[in-house]
Amino acid sequence: MKGNIPLEKEKPTIHSFSDPSPKEVLEIPIKHFDAFFVHSVSDVLKAFCQTSFQSRSLAHCLNILLEMLKDPERPTVFMGLAGAMVPAGMRKVIKDFIELHIIDVLVSTGANLSHDLLESLGHHHYLPKRAMSDDELLKLGIDRIYDTYVSEKDFMEADRFVMEFAEALEPRSYSTREFLELLGKALKDRDSILATAAREGVPIFCPALNDSSIGMALAALEWAPMAN
Repeated sequence: MKGNIPLEKEKPTIHSFSDPSPKEVLEIPIKHFDAFFVHSVSDVLKAFCQTSFQSRSLAHCLNILLEMLKDPERPTVFMGLAGAMVPAGMRKVIKDFIELHIIDVLVSTGANLSHDLLESLGHHHYLPKRAMSDDELLKLGIDRIYDTYVSEKDFMEADRFVMEFAEALEPRSYSTREFLELLGKALKDRDSILATAAREGVPIFCPALNDSSIGMALAALEWAPMAN
């Protein structure tokens, strides 16, 4: 049809690469980790660079982090925090990342922040003395995070803290970043992720705060007048 000339399709560019030889593919041999030749954590991680699987992945993570921190333009470093890191005993690691400004922004699940809040109020997560069924734990009022235990009573106390804290705030809308900063300022625990972030001016974002103990406490506060 006149005035509607179809455009010629662009031909894909075909790159020609020579096939590598077996010698080129098998160029770098694995170096077996030798504990007698390492004297620090840094030595261990350097040695991991020439191993395989997760040890090499860990070494690569460190190298990427160091490259970010050495970059003259100093890019903004976001850290995504998922998994039960606080019950796993990694709370102070995250706190140190914030306090030393190794990271600039933390994006976390609500669960990790709820567990941090619980410990900020003086409670703990516990190692199991023996394996117990979920039915046994339920009767004792104990929650299980994989192989770690925590008291449901302690969680309820943390929920009450959140409800009382939120009720005292000016009644308006808050972003998760703003709410978590204010919550962090209300905590005195120096090892708290929330408190350290508030103190150091490192923003915490939690896209699904409602999917956590903190979120359920806020929902309970919102619905309490209707229930009465």
